[in-house]
Amino acid sequence: MKTVLALFVLLTNFSLCAQIIDLGNVTTRAVVIGISNYQDPGIPDLRFADKDAKAFASFLRSPPGGDVSSDHLRLLTNE
Repeated sequence: MKTVLALFVLLTNFSLCAQIIDLGNVTTRAVVIGISNYQDPGIPDLRFADKDAKAFASFLRSPPGGDVSSDHLRLLTNE
């Protein structure tokens, strides 16, 4: 969760900077990862990491999230 949150903050801050400072033709690319089910029994499974990643990817595809096109966004969940 901390990793997803840190990634969210990082991408959100970059998106805001790109809007405040005209960077010209900037292409936003994103890799969003959410793993809820770990193979290692020593690592406890998480309840919502995969769902959070899907929601964040959906946000990035929306106008407020930067209209990131699907070919510039990679979503990786669980397996």
